[in-house]
Amino acid sequence: MPGKTLPSDDFPRLLLPLSAELDGLAPRVSYTCPGQPQAISRAVHLARLYSAWPACDQCECRFDTEGLAESTVRLTTGISRGRMQGIERTQFGIRGQYINHLDRPTMSWLTAAFCDSLVRQRSPVRQRSPVQQHRDDTRYQNSMPDQGGSGDTRLDELRLMQSGSVVAGYDHRSGSPDIFVGVTSAMTRFGLNVTDIGRCTAASLQEAIRSDGELLGGIFVTGSGRPPAWTGMDVFDESSDAVAVVWRDYQVTLIADHADRDEGAPVLSRRWRLELPPHCQQQTPRRMTRSSGHRTAIDFESRYRTWLARWFPKQSRHAVIIRSSDPLIQERVEWLVQQNRLNAVCRPGVERAAAGEAAISVTLEEDDRQFSVYDRFGQVVPMELLADRINKSIRSQSSQVTAHADAAGAGFWLTDAGRPARGGQTERVTDGLATLGLVLKLMESRQLSLSAEG
Repeated sequence: MPGKTLPSDDFPRLLLPLSAELDGLAPRVSYTCPGQPQAISRAVHLARLYSAWPACDQCECRFDTEGLAESTVRLTTGISRGRMQGIERTQFGIRGQYINHLDRPTMSWLTAAFCDSLVRQRSPVRQRSPVQQHRDDTRYQNSMPDQGGSGDTRLDELRLMQSGSVVAGYDHRSGSPDIFVGVTSAMTRFGLNVTDIGRCTAASLQEAIRSDGELLGGIFVTGSGRPPAWTGMDVFDESSDAVAVVWRDYQVTLIADHADRDEGAPVLSRRWRLELPPHCQQQTPRRMTRSSGHRTAIDFESRYRTWLARWFPKQSRHAVIIRSSDPLIQERVEWLVQQNRLNAVCRPGVERAAAGEAAISVTLEEDDRQFSVYDRFGQVVPMELLADRINKSIRSQSSQVTAHADAAGAGFWLTDAGRPARGGQTERVTDGLATLGLVLKLMESRQLSLSAEG
C-alpha cells in the first residue's frame, strides 16, 4: 500500500546480497606478506609491488596491482620473473644467469658443496650414523699432528681422499672461462687435486673420467640447455653419473618453480631453484683435508680425438651432414674428415638437410651427449628404433658393443664390454659423435640401414 513502510529489522536482511556484491568489487584493505605476522595496508602493498620487493614473488596477492601504471607492472614482473628463475637445479648440476645469479664467489661456494658431496659419496664415511660421524670427527681432531695424536682410520681416509683428483673443463660460452677460474680455485682450496683439460665438451670430459681410474669425478662449467646469458656447471661421479647433494646439509632451500606449482605438475617434473643461505660466500663448507690440492693442466683433446676416431670407418662412401654450433665440435668433424677421409660436412645447428642430400644427418645439441639422427629422407629416426637396429647389426659381427635407449628420458648410450670400467662395471658411452661413427661403420659394412624398409 502507498505510504506503507517495512519494519526496520528487515533492512539488514534485504541489503545482504548487495553488500556481498559490493565487497567482491571493492579492493582489499589489508594484506599479509609471506613470513610476516602482521597485516599491512593496501598502500604499503602497492609500494612493495612498486619496489619489486623480493617477498612479493611468493605472495598470492602479487597480481593485485590496481593503482599501478601498466609500465610499472611490466617492469616489476620482469624483475620478479628473473629473480624467480634464480639458480636452477638440473639433473647433473645447476644453471643460472651469469653475474646476476652466478658469479665467481657464488660458484666457488656451490663448488665446495658439490665437492663435499662427491667425496662423501665416494667414501665409506657417508654410510655411518650421525653419532658415529661425530665420534670419529672428535677422534680425528684429537689425532692431528699439532695436538700430539697418533692418527686413526679417519685420518687415513682423508689422506686417501686428498690423493684423488677431479677433472674439470668448460664450454664455449663467453662467461665460462671466468667462472671456471673460481671453480678450480674452490676445488683446490677444498683439498682436491684438479686435472684441468680446459675447453672441452660434456662427452669429452666424461671420456676423461672413464680413461683415468683414479679420478673421483668431474666438473664441467656449462650453461647448456639455457639462454646464452646463462652459465652453470654439471658434476659427475667416477661413473659419469649425477652427484646426489643433500642441500639441507648446507642450509640451502629447494623451492619449486611457481609456474609448475600452479599447474599441479608432478614432483619429478618440476623445476627447482636453490635459495642460498645469507653470506654463503664467507661460509664455505668444511674442508676435508688440512692442505690444499694442486692443479695440473693437460691436453686431453688430442687423446679424445684418437679415441673418437676408433669409432669411425677409415673410408666411407656415404654422405654425412653434421649440424652443430659449437666451434670445437666443428673442428673435430674437420679433423675426422682429414684422418678418416669421411664424406662429411659440418653446418650450423639451425640448418636442415634436404631430402636425399645425405645418407644420414645428425644434429648435436650444445650438450653433445644429446643428439638427433635423420635418415636420407630427412625423417627423424627414433632412438628406440636406432638402438634396436644397431644391436641387430652388431650381433652378426660378434661385437661387445650394445646400444640402449631410454624412451622416458630421451637418452641414448652405448656400452662396451670390451673396455670394462672401474669396479668391473661395463663402460657406458654417451657421445653423439661416437654413436655416429658406429652407425657409419655398420652402414659401410652393409649391416645397417636407417630407411623404413631397412
